[in-house]
Amino acid sequence: MQALRGQYTPIDDATVDLWREHGWWAGQSIRSMLSATAARHPDRVALIGQRPDQPRVVRTYAEFDANAHHAANVLAALGVGPGDVVVVMLPNCVEYPEIVFGIHEIGALYVGVPVAYGEMQLAAIVRRSRPKVMAVTRRWRNTENLEIARRVMDSSDSLQHLVVLDDDGSGLRADESLWSDHGGVSAHSLAEPDPLELCYLGFTSGTTGEPKGAMHNHETILYAVRAQALHVGGGQAFGEPMIQLVASPLGHHTGYAWGILFTVSLAGTAVHVDRWEPAWGVEIIREEGVTTFFGAPTFLQDMMRTDLATGTANTLRLLVIAGAPVPRALPATASAALDAYVSPAWGMTECSILTSCTPLASDEIIATDGSPFDGSKVKIVDGRGQAVGPGEVGDLIMSGPGVTLGYFDSRAATNEAYVDRVWFRTGDRAGVDERG
Repeated sequence: MQALRGQYTPIDDATVDLWREHGWWAGQSIRSMLSATAARHPDRVALIGQRPDQPRVVRTYAEFDANAHHAANVLAALGVGPGDVVVVMLPNCVEYPEIVFGIHEIGALYVGVPVAYGEMQLAAIVRRSRPKVMAVTRRWRNTENLEIARRVMDSSDSLQHLVVLDDDGSGLRADESLWSDHGGVSAHSLAEPDPLELCYLGFTSGTTGEPKGAMHNHETILYAVRAQALHVGGGQAFGEPMIQLVASPLGHHTGYAWGILFTVSLAGTAVHVDRWEPAWGVEIIREEGVTTFFGAPTFLQDMMRTDLATGTANTLRLLVIAGAPVPRALPATASAALDAYVSPAWGMTECSILTSCTPLASDEIIATDGSPFDGSKVKIVDGRGQAVGPGEVGDLIMSGPGVTLGYFDSRAATNEAYVDRVWFRTGDRAGVDERG
């Protein structure tokens, strides 16, 4: 497969042609998705920023699109070009998705780092991804993030500039600048990115060693985004328009794929909160008329301890719960209490979401992690790699248009992860029943 700037993938051209033939890879760039949405709905609210004791921030799609273009020009002025890496380590805020779409406009690679990560985790990601620029906040709660970023940059042979999202420009070094100081940046001529090119490195947690960067291009990410909506019967299932509470960190894959990209794909509104506090979160749900939520089961368990679960009317329509094991009684209990469809799902940084429950299936499905998206497959195998029968537990392997193309700068890790060229070892154990 071409267009990966020297990176190795076992996915061959014949497989890509098949995905294109079925429309699973649609030839669209991530940046063009925002431009198209802004052209259709320029005055619709796209982004809302909510922080305790601070003014509410609102961006329309026209403003979002313009600010993303400005972000691309800022980064280009700092020397970022196609194929370069930009790291973003910020709390959830309206500027975050604007910077992400700016990165994609250039044809650079986005790398997110959760703002709560420590120096060791950040250093490992910077060492692996070799970014040219990093966007960072001066501090986060009690952590001096700028100081951490400086130490990481001083030990890096690639990182050249820190852009600081802060109001205080005091004490900045020559290789640092405030984001707000780039208001008069010149426009640059930027070519439309090739959807086959790498655009995102999603770093694993590194629980079994140094984090690995799962490689995605525009096609793998947008396939998952489109497939999730189709799987539940269409975008209207999430609200018309969808209003999503984004509490998962944007620096994590969940926040990026579902908080940022999924919202734009449905021309919805993303309500970004920089922390999760259940009582305050419920206030935001009611105040903003939130219809949708993506997050780990702990978020839903927290909601169930609030008055959202006491029969009080709320606007929630559909909640997708993934990222950790789902207590099997929780979805049915929560669906009844919240009067909303709770959809357990399964995914990982290497595939976004690949299986999900759907209201188009029987009610029994919500006691599972759902069924695979159209175009994707899962298989359960034993220790010898042989498929096991329905209901038997074994090793979960997967394939499909949304699965990672491999690991960045690691042909060995990629070959270790793939079986028979297109099947990816997830490392999870699972069973598939006779209904799939």
